Amino acid sequence: MTSTVEELITFFRSDYWAENIELMHRPDITLHEVMLATSVHPVTLEFLFERYIAAAGKNVVNVGHAVVGNRGLIKYYTSDRPSFFLMWTYGDEALIGPDPDGRTVLLDDDGEQSYLDDFAPRRIADSDHDVIDRYFASGHWQEMLAKMRDPDIEHFHDYLLTEIHPYDLAERCNLAIAEAGYGEVEPYYLARPDIGSMWIGYAPPGTKSMEFVATHTQGAVLEPQELTAEDRAYGGDGFTITQMREFIAKDPYRPVTLSEARAVLAEVL
Repeated sequence: MTSTVEELITFFRSDYWAENIELMHRPDITLHEVMLATSVHPVTLEFLFERYIAAAGKNVVNVGHAVVGNRGLIKYYTSDRPSFFLMWTYGDEALIGPDPDGRTVLLDDDGEQSYLDDFAPRRIADSDHDVIDRYFASGHWQEMLAKMRDPDIEHFHDYLLTEIHPYDLAERCNLAIAEAGYGEVEPYYLARPDIGSMWIGYAPPGTKSMEFVATHTQGAVLEPQELTAEDRAYGGDGFTITQMREFIAKDPYRPVTLSEARAVLAEVL
């Protein structure tokens, strides 16, 4: 019978993983996400992939988690592009491998430019700043800051309506993040033309991450978006540690010891 260590080594030496290693070093990609089916315990997954990513020359500055439907997510935010997201679903047919119902997701510069060309957000005007000031002084923004301070929340989305160009809006978001005490953090952009929005994200080192979901809306400078139940489930209420613990507890993951994990890394790094 093939051992746990041997199965994990086989995965990290597979053509599938080799293709993903190449993608990890493409600077035109902002976000690189893989989808796996696995019975390896998520704590071990996080350890293995974080060590592997670091050995590949990536500087991980923030690690986050989320539960999205029937999948768990480990998010490795790196100081250089692309950041790497590992999404998994529990599967007991094999120890680890590509999710047959999943896909590799790449959000890149071409997609970002295509979004800007298609939606044509307008550049910011001097008169917009008073409206934006009012938003960042509003109760809604205070609710977002409360999420930043909530110890159970790891990541959340601030859904907003705006017609302002995301690069201009990001300059104001940068200031708001800094004024909230999180320092100067470089934003990242995720184009989501499927829902008509550009996401402006922040992953400050050592704390939680968040994204402004800037939904392109003619006539709106900056205002909160009324959330649907789907929006609330997808980060509007926040992804929590409690959700992740409950998600992990429902399936009989295979334990992998620290010595086994180290043995895998010794062979594949």
